[in-house]
Amino acid sequence: MPSDKFAQGINSYVGTICEELLSLSSEQKSYPVYRCPKCGQQSVGIYAKVAKCRHETCGFHVFREVCGILLSEDNIRDLISSGRTPILKGLTSKAGKKFNARLVLKDDYTTTFEFEQNKKRK
Repeated sequence: MPSDKFAQGINSYVGTICEELLSLSSEQKSYPVYRCPKCGQQSVGIYAKVAKCRHETCGFHVFREVCGILLSEDNIRDLISSGRTPILKGLTSKAGKKFNARLVLKDDYTTTFEFEQNKKRK
């Protein structure tokens, strides 16, 4: 097959695929926008895999999947507004062990865990 015919076929195929994709209705859930704890702009959007500031120079982001669980919209809202989530149950460590902890926003706008106080053993 001549290269120009091949290229023409590819272009036609790409055009067809693009039309099909553009004609699909957007059924994605729309999330509210939150105030960024780093830059103060009302610009933190929640996406499938990350919550991030839309302001170009800010760079604030939080991955939604943490230790095997997906942070809910409420978890993201709590983390951004109060600096911590409620206790997240069923997190999985790198060693495969389950644990419960809060996700806490540090001063450098990264996250860390805050573990529950162990109950006194008798």
